[in-house]
Amino acid sequence: MRIEAINSDKIGIISSLFCLFHCAITPILFISKPAILNTYSDSPEIWWRLASILFIPFSLYAVYRSNKNTTNKYLGFFMWLSCFILLATIINEAFEIFSLEEYLSYGASITLGFLHVYNLKYCTCKDDDCCTHK
Repeated sequence: MRIEAINSDKIGIISSLFCLFHCAITPILFISKPAILNTYSDSPEIWWRLASILFIPFSLYAVYRSNKNTTNKYLGFFMWLSCFILLATIINEAFEIFSLEEYLSYGASITLGFLHVYNLKYCTCKDDDCCTHK
C-alpha cells in the first residue's frame, strides 16, 4: 500500500491520539519509575523524551498533505500553527531549553486532532479540481 493512498487526516488523528496517550501516561510511568522503568533502561527519561520526537515526522507529513487537499485555506493555516506549536513544545521538552507548561503541547495536540477531524468531515477535496492550493 502506498503512503499517499492513506488519508492524511486519518494519519494526523492517529498521531494526535498517540501523542495525547504518550503525554497522559508519562506521569503515571514516572510515578511508578522504580517498579517499571528501571527494569528496561538505565536512563528511562532520555528514551521517553526521544520517543516524543517520533510524533514530529508524522504530524508534519499529515499537515502537509492535508493542507494540499483542504478546501479551507484558513484551516490549513491553523493546522500549520498548531503543528509548529506542538513541534516547538516537543523539542523544548526533549532538550529543556525553556521552562514551559505541558498544557501547550496538550492543547496543540488536541487542536491539531480536532482540525484533522474537521478537515476530514467538511473540507476534504473529493477530486483534484476542487482544491484551492494548486
